[in-house]
Amino acid sequence: MRIPPVLRTVGCVSLLALTATAARANGANPPVDPCNPTGGGLRVRDGEIPELPEVPGCPTDPTPPERLPEPDLDPPAFSRVRQIDHTIVIDRPGTYNFLNEMVEWKGAGVCDGRSQGMPAIKVIASNVVIRNLGVRNAPGGIEVSGVNVRLENVTAYACLHALKVTKSASRVMISNSRFYGDEDKRSKLGVLQLEAGANNISVDSSLFANANRCVSVVGGQIVDIDNSSFVGCKTAIYANASVENRATLLGTENNGAWNGDLFLHLIDAIRGTSKGDQVFDGKHNKLEKDAHLVVNP
Repeated sequence: MRIPPVLRTVGCVSLLALTATAARANGANPPVDPCNPTGGGLRVRDGEIPELPEVPGCPTDPTPPERLPEPDLDPPAFSRVRQIDHTIVIDRPGTYNFLNEMVEWKGAGVCDGRSQGMPAIKVIASNVVIRNLGVRNAPGGIEVSGVNVRLENVTAYACLHALKVTKSASRVMISNSRFYGDEDKRSKLGVLQLEAGANNISVDSSLFANANRCVSVVGGQIVDIDNSSFVGCKTAIYANASVENRATLLGTENNGAWNGDLFLHLIDAIRGTSKGDQVFDGKHNKLEKDAHLVVNP
């Protein structure tokens, strides 16, 4: 039986919309964007293009959201500046209130965006709360290795990174905090760097600004980022499970992104859910290899 041309074409649209990588492998020119199957040169000549089923990872509404005002990037006022030349190690549980003190690093290491160096604050104990702290010019920023650690009203400026959560850490909660890169965007590893294995990380009501990557996730984690702002982040959240070959669950909800190129860049075994995130500049997501993302308005 001869198949009408329009049906053959419709079947092609559905297949290519779900298998863009296969189209590339077979030499299709141009490749088909699974989130925009008619935008890559594909045309239906003998009929209207049918409504396609939702493709995971594709925004359901292509209309950009109404632009909201960008958040204020100014840090809070600090009560004083204390210069240090050695790492402050927190090795006992408890609440540490720095009373809006800015800790400024004057020790070894160069803040050039490349140097691995000593952190200003190193949390190795579990059951710790850090409050009202600022950190600047420390090559290693703040480093957390404990379990059940909370950071509240923390301001940190990145050299290589502003905050690193190591692979031995878990149940790390960050809220009402600010993390800054630099205008030259030299930091490559993420203003907030989550090492492989660091688990149960939550970020809420925080600000990330001016970096190549503002949050970097390596793999093997459960990460939730909610109610936060990303300003001037070339990539707001970068998650790559291919190096460690460990799956990650990533949830983002009610975040906003301004003056960036890409909100979510997910590679390999990343399972993500994006709900209510508003991306005012750049693309919402880029998925590679085995990454999967469910987008909800």
